[in-house]
Amino acid sequence: MIEYQNLIYLDLQKTGSTHIRHLLNYFCTPIRYKQHSRITKHQHRSGKKIFSTIRDPFEWWVSCWAFGFVRKGRFYRGLGGDPSIYSYPADPEGFRKFVRVMNDYRSEEISVLGEGYTALYAMRFGFYTWRLINLTCARHGEVLPLIPDPQEYFGTFHLTNIFLMQEALNEEFIGHAPELGLSLAEEDISWIKSQRRTNSSKHPLMLQEYYDEETQEIVRQREAAIFNIFGYGEELC
Repeated sequence: MIEYQNLIYLDLQKTGSTHIRHLLNYFCTPIRYKQHSRITKHQHRSGKKIFSTIRDPFEWWVSCWAFGFVRKGRFYRGLGGDPSIYSYPADPEGFRKFVRVMNDYRSEEISVLGEGYTALYAMRFGFYTWRLINLTCARHGEVLPLIPDPQEYFGTFHLTNIFLMQEALNEEFIGHAPELGLSLAEEDISWIKSQRRTNSSKHPLMLQEYYDEETQEIVRQREAAIFNIFGYGEELC
């Protein structure tokens, strides 16, 4: 969560949050920064615009796995750098094992994710969907109930006014700037367009090369709420 004078950004992990912070900090001065945290009740009542970012679930899972190759991230730490998963970045089998293990609610590895993601939630939906709901549908200190239908729950309780799509962050930022209370001059727009993505995870293969039919179906089912809410295609091109 990053609070500015007139807006609040909820920085959902692995959805381009580093780049959004870079763009925002060019135009605004942060008042408060607590990484990947919920807003408080006071902030919710402040009347400030609240926005976040979102990413294709297929891309999100590859990015989370690839982040482990710089020895960072909750997944990498929780898996202890398992060499059968983190052998090299062009290893589809390592990625596929990663998806299977981290989406099996019976596996011991699920417990290391933390963030309140217990087996009761893991039985119903994936960790990406959990992070979305946990960050954008509750305020600091609030306990989420059991959520049988994450899509319905999100539609009822989300606190955000705007979501920017990670796949075109610069264009999304420019297009939504008026709603965020940002007045952009032509030189500002040119500067934004010139900015390359920051802190992006690298993976040498095409997205569809990492997935097989089994892991595609796992992600489709486990992150179905995100596919449906944000209109992402459920087929890899």
